[in-house]
Amino acid sequence: MKTSFDEKNEILHLFLEGLKNQNRLIHEYKDRPIEFLAKTGSYYPPILREMFMDIYRQRVLRAMVIGPRGGGKTYSLGDIAASLFLFYGFDVLIASGGEGQAKEVYEEVTSVLGEEEVDEYVPTLTTQISKGRSGNWIRFIPASTRRGRGPHPGRGHGGLIILDEEGEMEEKIVNAVLGTGSTANPLIIIRASTAHKIDGTFADLLEEYEKKGYRLYRWDAFDVAKKCPYDCANCIEEFREEYCRGKAKKNSELGWISIDYLKQMWIEQTKEWFEVELMARRPSKAGRVIDTNDIRLAAVKECPYVKGVDGAFGIDWGFKGYTKIVATQMVEEKLRVFDANSFSETGIDDIAAFLKDWRNMYGGINEVYADSSHPFENDKLRKEGFNVTEVTFVSFKEAGAGAVKWFFEKQKIEIAEKFKELLDQLKKWRRDKSGKIVKKDDHYPDALLCTMMKWWNKARRKVGYFKVTR
Repeated sequence: MKTSFDEKNEILHLFLEGLKNQNRLIHEYKDRPIEFLAKTGSYYPPILREMFMDIYRQRVLRAMVIGPRGGGKTYSLGDIAASLFLFYGFDVLIASGGEGQAKEVYEEVTSVLGEEEVDEYVPTLTTQISKGRSGNWIRFIPASTRRGRGPHPGRGHGGLIILDEEGEMEEKIVNAVLGTGSTANPLIIIRASTAHKIDGTFADLLEEYEKKGYRLYRWDAFDVAKKCPYDCANCIEEFREEYCRGKAKKNSELGWISIDYLKQMWIEQTKEWFEVELMARRPSKAGRVIDTNDIRLAAVKECPYVKGVDGAFGIDWGFKGYTKIVATQMVEEKLRVFDANSFSETGIDDIAAFLKDWRNMYGGINEVYADSSHPFENDKLRKEGFNVTEVTFVSFKEAGAGAVKWFFEKQKIEIAEKFKELLDQLKKWRRDKSGKIVKKDDHYPDALLCTMMKWWNKARRKVGYFKVTR
């Protein structure tokens, strides 16, 4: 059966109408992606808008992104991924520093691509991959799974590689992910993290990002804070002059972090925690772990045991029987070191007997927080009836040191002056030029650090575990 000229025209008209409808979303929003994202609840203060548009318009092909905790970094990366995928047909490979981080990026991507009017462009949307109508894709790789070698993005078209929380990734994972972009044209690489590590690939990039061709985007919590309702003249001077600097007062209505939250964190946390986690600054490197003036203020004439108050012993086993132990209590919101003892070439039987004497002397204190490197000694204490919690320095050393520092900075610790060796070792406790704590004359500080597994949870939540949601 032959088709008439009019019928052919009608078929062509229907085809063109269908094509026009299919491309409506791209025609309407390709040049206005921020407006499109606003429909999904994403709002962009000026500093984030600049970053988004530079990358989206492909004016910047290599970006280094440092933002505060809760500062919109992960959400912005998800929006960039979804927009380049949807409007430019990019393949996107996203590697995150862990399962939780990967989930956050994925949820932001799907909140954009899951919109009803986007359905026809994204026929496949799963927890592993999003696939576009033209065959382009988004793939998620939690880097902690050691699956760094993902698919190659951008075979014949644009590709985007995102490393989110690169500071948590092993170097071999980072290099494997970066090596997947050889076929993309153009290839955009975004490497993002908080600046909380003093070594690793992200810290190295920060040292020479310009030389390597990266544009640095950096903002702090005040850049994305809600507009401040308070009078600057009544603000705490240090908080105002060193951190806010009037930014929160001038902010648009698009911010989300409460100024009350920031003030509370400044009061409760260590200066270093606040500067690293919320000001997006690098942690300190060489120098003392604790300011000597703070140690001086903590030293008191008497610091006796208080009957009936909860307590705990901290132990650093050291080597060849060079063991240090401290006895601690929390009294009226202050941590008190009321006893300390040093052992030299002493066997576990004698140390266990000594601790049993302490237990009898100090109201039956039975909790022990001990260095995990000596399992035999820890098991011996358990057999003597002690409740032993092993402290793994590999995972807890930095958090524990930050907690000890917090007690000193906030003047919430007291140590009897007679424990001169303990106080001297705290004064000598240092970081080397790379920022790592020097392993020398640190057995007493490590014994005190072990007790943070108990007292830090009581005084404040663990270092770095606060979460602000956008």
